[in-house]
Amino acid sequence: MATVLFHNLPYSEVADLQIIKALNKNIGLVFVRDKLYKMQQRVANEARERGLLINPGPHGRTQLRESTSSMVPREQSWEMIKGIQSRVYALTFNRNPQWA
Repeated sequence: MATVLFHNLPYSEVADLQIIKALNKNIGLVFVRDKLYKMQQRVANEARERGLLINPGPHGRTQLRESTSSMVPREQSWEMIKGIQSRVYALTFNRNPQWA
C-alpha cells in the first residue's frame, strides 16, 4: 500500500462533505477501496456513535443517529474526528500516520 499523507484540513474545507468524502479529502484521496475503505467506515461509525456527526436533513441539521451515508462532521467535532482517523489508521496498518 502506498503511503497515506494526512493533510490536517480545517473544518471549512470539509464542512458540507459527507463524512467518508471528508475523511478521504483529509488523506488527499478522492476514492478509496478495500482495507482503506473499511478503515474509513470504522472511523465514520465511531464518530457517529460518539455524536460527532450531524444529519443535514430537510429540517436543518440534526444529530439523528442514522447511517453515516448522509452525515457530515460537526464543526466542533472535526478535530476529534481527525484524531480518530489517525488512531484507527495506526491500528489498522500498524504504522504511524505521516503528515503532509
